Amino acid sequence: MQDSLHMRKTGRNNISTGARGLILGNFPVYYEHLYDMAMQDNSPLYERDVIRSDKQDDNAAARVFSAAALESAIQNPDENLGLIVYLFVFGEFVDAFQSRVMPHRQRAKILLRTRLFMQTWKRVLKKQGYSEARYYISKQADDIFNITIDGLLGLMLIHRNHLPKDVPLLPSKHATMGNEYSFSAMRGISPDFALAQAVLILPHIHATLLARMPSIPDDGTINYALLSTFPTDCELTDEFHLAIEENTALWALVGVHMDLLDRAPDVPLCPPDVSLDADENDISKDTDDELLVLSVREQLQTAIDAIKDVSGLTTAEKSELEGYTAAAAALHAPDAALSLMTSLQARLGGPVQAPAEPEKEPTPLAEEPPLNETITSSDLEALVTIRAAHQTTASRVGVRNYKPSMLAPPPKQKKHDTDKPKEDSPPKEISPELALARAIHGVFRKAGQRGPTAGVNRRVRWTSEGNVEGDTVEVVAENGNSANAAVAAATRATDEVSRRRRLTQKLSCQSLVAEANISSKNELMNGRFVFIFHEDQILVGKVRTMYSKGAGKGGKYCWVPKAGNIGSVSRMLLQTFEQSFGRNFRRIHTAHSVMGLSRHAHIPPGSLLYQIDDVVKETAEGVELSVKALQIFRDLHAEKKMLSKVVASLNTIRRKGKRTSVCLT
Repeated sequence: MQDSLHMRKTGRNNISTGARGLILGNFPVYYEHLYDMAMQDNSPLYERDVIRSDKQDDNAAARVFSAAALESAIQNPDENLGLIVYLFVFGEFVDAFQSRVMPHRQRAKILLRTRLFMQTWKRVLKKQGYSEARYYISKQADDIFNITIDGLLGLMLIHRNHLPKDVPLLPSKHATMGNEYSFSAMRGISPDFALAQAVLILPHIHATLLARMPSIPDDGTINYALLSTFPTDCELTDEFHLAIEENTALWALVGVHMDLLDRAPDVPLCPPDVSLDADENDISKDTDDELLVLSVREQLQTAIDAIKDVSGLTTAEKSELEGYTAAAAALHAPDAALSLMTSLQARLGGPVQAPAEPEKEPTPLAEEPPLNETITSSDLEALVTIRAAHQTTASRVGVRNYKPSMLAPPPKQKKHDTDKPKEDSPPKEISPELALARAIHGVFRKAGQRGPTAGVNRRVRWTSEGNVEGDTVEVVAENGNSANAAVAAATRATDEVSRRRRLTQKLSCQSLVAEANISSKNELMNGRFVFIFHEDQILVGKVRTMYSKGAGKGGKYCWVPKAGNIGSVSRMLLQTFEQSFGRNFRRIHTAHSVMGLSRHAHIPPGSLLYQIDDVVKETAEGVELSVKALQIFRDLHAEKKMLSKVVASLNTIRRKGKRTSVCLT
């Protein structure tokens, strides 16, 4: 069975990677969410948890999935709702192993809910035409989570059916931490021990542990009688039904309704934006002569597309067509949901209630309120309460903003002391040494510079810092491989711009797409709107986050806040908008309108065509462009066929030394 602490680090690292963009319904989950959280005042995360972070830091992973981090995330539900659900589901999953006080019946429900959540996630991606390789957790993480779920459920059945009734199951002990502690103790004796030395050292470590075990006090946190009680088959069935209810409620938070998910047709996966090096002439083969049989839905889409080419309409006619377009997109829009807090109380701890039948017709899309208008921080406090009850003491006290006087539970009294009245004792004086130590640790917490281990060895290795004296740090200049990688990245960015100019030289819109209107004076950053070519369409995209890939075959995707060169960007995550008519672009694409979800795209820089300068007006239904931006869109759309070939060539991974050309005839 997989180690639960390693599993928690895997869940954290899947947020931080730039090679994929996790999509949960209407909301993406990405590294910048954690970065923004760490930069806040009184944050539960240290800056070192997100900047040059150690991917194998157990304490950093514990802070990310702590109740304090979840409480920080719910302060901005409009932006962090996907992250909130992710942290809750997988934080609970890890604590199903790590908790010392949770009943096994509760653990079983959490395991089943996690399995259902992952299965639903895959179904949603399939129905929306998303690729699991790009918008889901890594295959390795998926395998680890599934193996761990099966392992703990299997241990429960083994203890219940094949072992004596008084044998408790302690899931937190089914881990590799014992081996790691042994390795740490051996390294304390011999930093670079060999196998023969390990054989000689282990008996001494074992004898030391046996000698010290009687002196270790029992803090009363482990209830062995409770951990010796296992759910029956009927109880497991009841917990499975509760897990279904909770899974439904969690997905409703991010805009996914199960009834619509069941009715939605399977959408073919979109072709990948990046392809392997291939003959450019093969890309230019036309498919316009293919005969397609139009279904009723396709006929409706054809009529909607024709609206774009109609001119000379009056204001009343435009309003009427807008209503028709919105009604078409909202044919299968979800019904008005019940109050979120009522749903959470019913499915995450309260009595299970059957959903009420809707009394009104679905509201047309054009009249819907903004997304998640009714979801506030107070509505999500139930999730924080559940996490706080299930998390371990180490997770509770290990966060940066931990305050013992406010959060620490009262000390437990032993049974034989309950009958004796305790005399009032004078307050204990705090020694100067203790006061100084507390002051130092307070500075550490505020600055976020406390290293995960003693000494500066690990700190220098992960932060590339040199001499450390007091509050000043002398940063060592990059040299060797680091300097070469920086030079190679700058050269690659320049080469990519030159390549774009060469491939677009025959286009009438070359001045628009050659540099994508991105420069040092007009940098690309989060929140900016762009035109992109994606899914064989020219769409409007709102930049959510960007990444730059390091030099070399195994270069890492690193988050960047802005870019002054289109060639310096390797990946970007955007929310996309499809043209409805005129200057209006809708967030719900017609081809994926059944579930009523917004669309996102994780694209390479070759798919970005132009950065919009003018102000873009955002509405509940989508965005509205300026007259100038609409004209640029029309200029790009006029050369859509040739742009598709250019984009395919730009996104083709080239073999070393091979020059890329594209036929635009």
